[in-house]
Amino acid sequence: MRQWDLIGITDSAPTWAPPKPRLPEPPIDPAAGAERPVVVDLFPFTLWSTDSALRFTSTPGTARIGLRAGSSDVLVAFGPDETDAVDAHICALGGTGSSFDLHRNGRTFRCRVSPVRANDGEVCGTICVGLELDADLLVDPTVEYA
Repeated sequence: MRQWDLIGITDSAPTWAPPKPRLPEPPIDPAAGAERPVVVDLFPFTLWSTDSALRFTSTPGTARIGLRAGSSDVLVAFGPDETDAVDAHICALGGTGSSFDLHRNGRTFRCRVSPVRANDGEVCGTICVGLELDADLLVDPTVEYA
C-alpha cells in the first residue's frame, strides 16, 4: 500500500473522555428513621472496640448481639452471667488476647479480644471480633464439594 492510497482514511476509534463525576448521595435524615446499612450487618460476625477504660469506641454490627440499652462500657453491656466477656477484655488490657463464647438472642458467638497498642507500644484499648456459630451458617460436613 502506498502513502497516497491512505488519503481519506479516518480513525474510527472512539476518543477518550474522562469519567463523569458521581452525583453526591442525598443526605440521610435520621428523624425519618433512615440509616445507611453497616457492612458488618451483612456478614455473620460482630465487631467492637473499647478504650483503656473499657468504654465502647466503635460498635458496628453489635445490634446482632443485642447490647443492653444504655451500654456505654463493657461492665454495663455484659451481665453477671457473662463474666467470661468482661475477663477477656481485662486480659486484653493487660496485653494478652483471649477468647470466649457469648450466648445472646438465641445465637452463639465465638469471640476473640485482642489488645490495641499505641505507637509507643502501650495498650490503649481492645478490639473484639465475634463469629456467629449458627447451625445454618456452618458448612454441612455430609456434602462433598468440588
